[in-house]
Amino acid sequence: MLRRLTLLSLILLALQLPFELQRPLLQLGPLALTNVELPLYLALGLALLQWQQAGRPRPPAPTLWIVLGALFLAGVFVSALLAPEFRTNALLAALRTASGIALTLAVTLTASQPGARGVPKGVVWLTAALLAGGAAAAALGLAELLAGAALPWLAPVRVAPTVAGPFLRLSGPFDYANQAAMYLEATLPLLLAVVAAAWEAGRRPVVVAAAAVLVLYTLATLLTFSRSGLVTLILVLSAVALLLRRRTGRQPRLLFAGGALLVLLLVGLQAAVSPAFAMRLTSESDNNWYLADFEAPAEMVLRAGEERLVTITVTNEGAFTWRSESSPEVYLAARWIQPASERELSARPRWPLERPVKPGDSLTMQIPLRAPDEAGSYTLFWDVVQEHVVWFSAKTGRQATSAVTVTGSVTDSPAGATGSRAAMGTFEESWEFAAPIPGRLTLWRLAAQLWQARPLLGVGLDNFRLLYGRPLQVEIWNTTIHSNNWYVETLVSSGLLGSLPFFLLLALLAVDIVRVLRRPGATVWQAAVGAGLLAYLIHGMLDYFLLFNATGLLFWLLLGLWLALRTGVETAEGRP
Repeated sequence: MLRRLTLLSLILLALQLPFELQRPLLQLGPLALTNVELPLYLALGLALLQWQQAGRPRPPAPTLWIVLGALFLAGVFVSALLAPEFRTNALLAALRTASGIALTLAVTLTASQPGARGVPKGVVWLTAALLAGGAAAAALGLAELLAGAALPWLAPVRVAPTVAGPFLRLSGPFDYANQAAMYLEATLPLLLAVVAAAWEAGRRPVVVAAAAVLVLYTLATLLTFSRSGLVTLILVLSAVALLLRRRTGRQPRLLFAGGALLVLLLVGLQAAVSPAFAMRLTSESDNNWYLADFEAPAEMVLRAGEERLVTITVTNEGAFTWRSESSPEVYLAARWIQPASERELSARPRWPLERPVKPGDSLTMQIPLRAPDEAGSYTLFWDVVQEHVVWFSAKTGRQATSAVTVTGSVTDSPAGATGSRAAMGTFEESWEFAAPIPGRLTLWRLAAQLWQARPLLGVGLDNFRLLYGRPLQVEIWNTTIHSNNWYVETLVSSGLLGSLPFFLLLALLAVDIVRVLRRPGATVWQAAVGAGLLAYLIHGMLDYFLLFNATGLLFWLLLGLWLALRTGVETAEGRP
């Protein structure tokens, strides 16, 4: 009974992974649990009871793996406790990591009993749950692209869709398109296992249904515009097909090779017909898509509250056409700063563009600029904004400035000065201006600098994003950005103490996957789960996913499935 309840909780967790609500479902003091975390901790509690009831057996994993996992976890907690700052944040991230490792053990303990054809039933049920959640997420993402705008019912699980220039990237319920790509590429091989298993069992309706979902998955992965995700998927499917060459039976090998070829052909076709996709493939990032140049008065003197027509010329040096009449709207914009106090005024005026501005084109406008109501010296930062998406300077750091002296008071303003909010072009905002995002190479260099200062213990898990602006000597930076590298992030976060055992554990995992898949008796289920784990190991070189529940818990769950298959299949074959 405990095993069934634990499995049911794990299935509920797997179903909800892509759909974590932004607001917690349960809050007890400082403890806040989301709809994903509730079944997670329920499953962990039930698994603990199950383990005790079974006489506390040794964890179903190689001893060396257990030792390395324990050393990694100890290093993470020591690093968090001794972090120079943000210890609470690091401890919370360490607890999240501990929950992930515990999830691996819970899955292995619960799902390792052999079922039909030697495949553990728990593996089949958890695979079905993961694919059901992934298919729903992919379908919602495609629906959003077809609609051409954000779907309102996704607001509880995600702030906003991912945009590249004027183009929507498929993100579905995930926070960002790259997270969607990671989830889809790690679970897509499971669909291949379902197709192969259903074909061997003669269940043709299941084959047709799984093939249809496979098409949905592939298309959704393609439309995330994640270059690293697509390259990873092609490499992993090809590698698994090669590793299976010794396996008895050609069908799984051909299935994985065909999947790799299909993705490669679709990438080529998409690049040929989609300008957005072609631009993504040919640029390191989309930062240069947002280049703007300005001609603005260097100095101005205005009375408080005065409205004056100011001539501004803006040139589009980016990669897409600016339009104010279609979503997402692009506007000429400005920000008022008081240099003495470094205070920014709440008003951030926007002015609609008089016509579309193509790349390389310039537009000269006379705009109504209203002075602040308080006399003093100001700096006016000229910018371009893609409404509810990005301020262009947050991508490029490029903007123009005007030194503005405001004299008198509002009551002294000349006749005709309206002083209205409309005159300032102010829009109601629910989002903030963000600092420019450094590129990957810059982030890695900053991580190296932070690690050199604390090589043994690191700065604490999840603290890199809170500290990387220090070496840049800037006052504000985007604190949602990680190092965009799983290995670099682990090294700078937990130092040599925590990262070395973790890296060794990942190396052993990779070797184990290769060893198992090269055996003639390798199963298609082992190939699928191994492919999902290899996707993490490869894609992790360019992105970081471990602390996001949707992708981080998926990794630990897949690791549990691998150990369950390893244990269950070997038991069924008569090997300890």
